[in-house]
Formats: sequence, C-alpha cells, structure tokens
Amino acid sequence: MISLPNIKPCLLSAIDLISRSFNQAADEAAKTSSSEPLKNWSFTYDPTQAIFRDQARMVWLATVNRQIPLVWLTQNHSALDTLTNLICLYGDVDTELIAEGMICESSFEGLTWACGKLAASPLRILDVGGFDEFKEIAQSLAAAQTHPYIMCDWRPSEEEVELAKQLSDQSEIAFCWPN
Repeated sequence: MISLPNIKPCLLSAIDLISRSFNQAADEAAKTSSSEPLKNWSFTYDPTQAIFRDQARMVWLATVNRQIPLVWLTQNHSALDTLTNLICLYGDVDTELIAEGMICESSFEGLTWACGKLAASPLRILDVGGFDEFKEIAQSLAAAQTHPYIMCDWRPSEEEVELAKQLSDQSEIAFCWPN
C-alpha cells in the first residue's frame, strides 16, 4: 500500500518559493541584488498551461469547494511547480511575477488565501516517473478506496488507459486525463 504524502510539505515548499520571489523583489527595490529569475522555477508558459488551467479548475472545485479527496499525478511538471501554479491561479497572481522575482506585498493576500484553502483540502499531489510507478499508485488507491479521483497531467498510453478501465470497473475510482 502506497502512503500518500500530505499536501503541507509541498505547500511549504511553494510558500518558500513565493517568499524567495518576494525577497528578491525587495532586494531589487533596494538595489542589492540583480534581477536574475529564481533558479528553481521551471513552469514557464507552454501549450500545456491551457490544460493545466482546466485541470486546476476541476481540482479546486473538487478538493477545495467540495472537499472531495483527489490525487493529482504529475509527469509534465513537478508537484511543486503544479502546486505553485495552482496557488497563483487562485491567488490571482501571474506566475511570471514569481518566476522573475517581481511579486509585491499586495500579492500576499490572494496567495495566502489560496494557500490556506489548499492546506485544508484533501488534495494530494505526486510526481510519477512512468508506467510502473503509475500502476503501483493507481492499484494502491483503488484498493484503499480513500481517494475516488485521480487526475493525471499527461496524455495516457494505451497501457495506462487499459489499467484505468480495469481499476474503474473493479472499484469506485475515476481517472481524468487531458484530451
């Protein structure tokens, strides 16, 4: 049985990333630092961002608004990048501001509101390396029946679709992938 990590450690990492962005912006304002972007930020705009926003809305509606347990499996972006972008989306802050170390104090109200909502949600986010890891997680979740929904941020292989169908037929679990 796989142990699902609590959202809070990833959330703390996202808060740390946001805080470093704010500190970088403050240093820049004081002319004590260069305007070099944050080093650990890797989620820049690409075509998958539209897919991310659609999934983020579904995740927020299910886990924050309705408190439905959901596991978001990530391959296209790290769990930290995914969570940070979710915070920015619902905190109404452009991710580019964080990436460039340009957020300001007025952004914190929305960001902390989003962090608080996520901390109280039943959301879990896991990075998945490939089919074997996906299979292990999916089978474990189907057996435990604690998280009825699995959201994946990648287009599934035929093998993954077949496994998802099999597990959905055998248990009360549903999978969602981008089209």
